[in-house]
Amino acid sequence: MSYRKGLAAVALLLTALVACALLFDANRLRGPLLATLEKRLGRPVAAGPMSLKLFPLSLRVADVVIGQPVGFVSSNPFLEAKEVFVHLALLPLLRGEIDVLEVKLQAPAVELIRDDAGRWNDAAGSAADSGGLPAFTITGGSLAVTDRLAQTPPDRYAGIDARWDSQHRLTARLRLETLHAHASLDSLYTGALARGTFTLQADGAKQPLTVAFDLEHSGPTWRARQLTATLGALTLAVAGTVTGSQLELTAKTEKAPVGDLLQLAAIFGRRLPPDLKVNGLLSADLAISGSTSQPLLNGRLEASPSEFSSKELAAPVRASALRVAMTPTTLTAEPFTLETGGAKLLARATIRDYSGKDPRVEASLRTDGARVEELLAIASAYGLRPAGLTGSGTVTLDLRINNSLYSGSGSLRGVTLAAPAMPKPVHLDQASVKFAAGSVILDNAQFAIGSTHGRGSLTLQSFTRPQLNFQATVDQINTAEWSLPNPPPAKHKSEIALTASGTLTAGRILCGNLPLEDVKATVVYAGRQLRLKPFTARLFGGQHAGAATADLGRTPVAITLQSTFSNIEAAQLLATASPGKSFVSGPVSGQLNVTLSPAAGEPLARTLNGYVELQMANGRMNGVQMLNEMAAVGKLLGFMNKRETFTEIVDFRSTFAIVNGVATTKDLALSFGAGQLTGEGTFGLADQTLNLRLSTLLGREVTARIAPGRLGGILGSILAGPQGQIAIPTIVTGTFAQPRLAPDPDRLRMKR
Repeated sequence: MSYRKGLAAVALLLTALVACALLFDANRLRGPLLATLEKRLGRPVAAGPMSLKLFPLSLRVADVVIGQPVGFVSSNPFLEAKEVFVHLALLPLLRGEIDVLEVKLQAPAVELIRDDAGRWNDAAGSAADSGGLPAFTITGGSLAVTDRLAQTPPDRYAGIDARWDSQHRLTARLRLETLHAHASLDSLYTGALARGTFTLQADGAKQPLTVAFDLEHSGPTWRARQLTATLGALTLAVAGTVTGSQLELTAKTEKAPVGDLLQLAAIFGRRLPPDLKVNGLLSADLAISGSTSQPLLNGRLEASPSEFSSKELAAPVRASALRVAMTPTTLTAEPFTLETGGAKLLARATIRDYSGKDPRVEASLRTDGARVEELLAIASAYGLRPAGLTGSGTVTLDLRINNSLYSGSGSLRGVTLAAPAMPKPVHLDQASVKFAAGSVILDNAQFAIGSTHGRGSLTLQSFTRPQLNFQATVDQINTAEWSLPNPPPAKHKSEIALTASGTLTAGRILCGNLPLEDVKATVVYAGRQLRLKPFTARLFGGQHAGAATADLGRTPVAITLQSTFSNIEAAQLLATASPGKSFVSGPVSGQLNVTLSPAAGEPLARTLNGYVELQMANGRMNGVQMLNEMAAVGKLLGFMNKRETFTEIVDFRSTFAIVNGVATTKDLALSFGAGQLTGEGTFGLADQTLNLRLSTLLGREVTARIAPGRLGGILGSILAGPQGQIAIPTIVTGTFAQPRLAPDPDRLRMKR
């Protein structure tokens, strides 16, 4: 019986709770809840509608905004979230009191700011009033970090999951897209102490970077009681203090494997062979002072002789011992060598004022007859090879750098380079190399790119973002060879970002089946966009002057052409746009602004869009004798047909709007000697279809050849013009090769 009473009591309690949830207006708690949060957080809090949830007992709060604390100015709040669940204690709630047990935030956006004094806005509230942060859970959050003290660009992070519990333990995990890595934090905060571990696992990295820390802070000063970074067998111990942006630290590592140090480079974006094996040890003992933006180093770094090997490297890469002396003003690397196969690089370097805005570099680099493949292998071993870059040939260099100015000389023989950002490999038969005024100059270069062969000169500025200036004379260019398929998104930032400008003279450029000859152009290439302006050429016996832009990042290449042209043979021009025999011949002039995407096997005309303005004199309309056709349409009795199967064009003018290969005109005007023709309609350039409405006015000389009253019956009164001419409204359909002309019944009715 007591058992049944217990069940009944539980049922009554649940019923009461459900009834309370249905009848309770959660918005009555808005004032007490916001006041409690503002007191504990030390900053303003606003919220939208609220509702009560029973299991677990919590408030659902919409549109939560937590403002910045006093002294921080930003266009964004400290935190905003579309939905927040606030878990409450039951007994205080029954008494009308608010006791927040935990806060759960769905996809919140947080802005973290450090001000000029070194204060962070996450700890700027009144410690006496706040009572500490409540426990919270974040799912799918985002974080923006602005460091005004260090004056660094803002950082943004997404995909954050975090939890802060009542024991002051913070755990978090987030995705760092810029590093292609996941980061996690597990830390415990007790008063002024912070202890824990930070882990960074890069995509594809063999081992994570782990930082164990034991920190103490007092105001803006953080003291590292213990800070140890570990990656494989590499251990770096750091001690000292950071006050605002000022550093007073020491960093030490002894006989650390060089291979593990290179893994750290891979985490920060360097591409290393996946099976790279390295022997060699590194030791460093450094004092670090200055600021976070301009650190100053004092001490030494030493590396033993090392060897790098992998399947990607044809032969091991050997590095001599490396010794770098560091002072607050100068970094000096003693002479060292890098070797693989038959290639040997000799180098030395000194960097003065390395932490200032204008560091000065003094260095030298020498190699004699080194194979390009071996030089690229050396770059691969250190993660310095641009993604996808391959090459062959021999290089001789004697390069000296003094305060960012290059000097020296060299030569290239049989060099071939290929990369994803290049539509075709570049082959240099030979070229002399000069280094001067911060530039690399190639003179007397003989080169080939696909079927293009030429000669010229080239000046290169910047190796990380190459800027080329060139003068080139080539035999031919086939634009189909310059199509660049869209590569997959790069996982590293080492892909070449190339810009170029210069002058080009080409014997012939083939765009689809449109041949341009004697081409002269000023060329600019950037972001896979190739622009020729000004751009002149001969085309089908005439001349073109204008500009052209090609989007080489699309397949097929997308081309925009602006042109003022004169005396171009119309029959040949139309044949490039559509198949079949051309129905117009003769010299045509005019202007155009069109886009096209010539694809293999597809008529060029189908990709045409834009406008064209045409004028022609002394031309021909082939396959049709206009007088004969008009005589048949107008039933001109007694008219003797002309034997010719063409119509002489005395003068022709029209403007066309072209959409996907269909040209539309509203101002067609044609004089063919014995008459004049005006009209409007469409020309299908790809399928050669016609759909026109024409008005033809035949002159008096034609009328005189027809006896009075011999116009065909009632048609005669309709077609007779006011001054003795014959006016014939006509519809033209069919194709260019077989046009069909018929009376226009709508306009004939209007004349009646």
